[in-house]
Amino acid sequence: MRKFKIFFSALSLMIATSCGLDVKPLVQVSDANYYSNPDQAYTALVGCYDGLQVVWASGVSLPVASEIFSDNAFGGTGNSDGFSYQMIDEFDKTRSTADQNTFQDNWSAYYKAVFRCNTLIGKLPQVNWGTTPQLQATYEAEARYLRAYLYFDMVRLWGNIPLLTEPSNENLPQANPADVYKVIAQDLIFAAANLATTSYSTQPVTDHGRVTKWAAEALIARVYLYYTGYYAAPDLVGLVSKTQALAFVEDVIANSGHGL
Repeated sequence: MRKFKIFFSALSLMIATSCGLDVKPLVQVSDANYYSNPDQAYTALVGCYDGLQVVWASGVSLPVASEIFSDNAFGGTGNSDGFSYQMIDEFDKTRSTADQNTFQDNWSAYYKAVFRCNTLIGKLPQVNWGTTPQLQATYEAEARYLRAYLYFDMVRLWGNIPLLTEPSNENLPQANPADVYKVIAQDLIFAAANLATTSYSTQPVTDHGRVTKWAAEALIARVYLYYTGYYAAPDLVGLVSKTQALAFVEDVIANSGHGL
């Protein structure tokens, strides 16, 4: 009996080796077996939104940094606290202690969120959409809006940043800001063209908080104003003119259902 067990084990090993078993996880979630249906794509989209909501949760958020960098506020927090705010206020790195990396938490959170958006965008074509093929463009539009929003924050905070439009763990060099703004503009134009024209007053309550056509159009105008103002450019990287930016804003005013 012992000889038979040894022979059977050896035979099994030989068969497995010669046939080259294709072992895939059946119960664990992975890139290989996920992104196969609309429900999974929606869950991943929720993950993209979650990535966005934490970028201001720690470190120094963009609104706070913007106020301190400006003449609107002084960087305080007291003598017993860290000197991050004083460093930002005075634009003087020596004001920070050696163990401080002021924006490290924000940097990590932003790129984690970008990674989620890039992953979903790249995986959408492999989803079996069944009877809801229109969801592919909708989910891509939302993910690309979120990516544009993230990059708009990042390029304003840090100027020259690595630009990733697909998942990667490479240590990429910094990109020219114009290249980042080109991706931002392309993402927002796509989002504005592929999101429903539902006004806020008729939007289902369950969809409140999700990206809309109006959010995309409004952000295009905001990006246009910042880019042309800060970089003294005639348009937004050749993709959005003043006339087009104004048309986006007028559409929001006339049709979005929002008001001051």
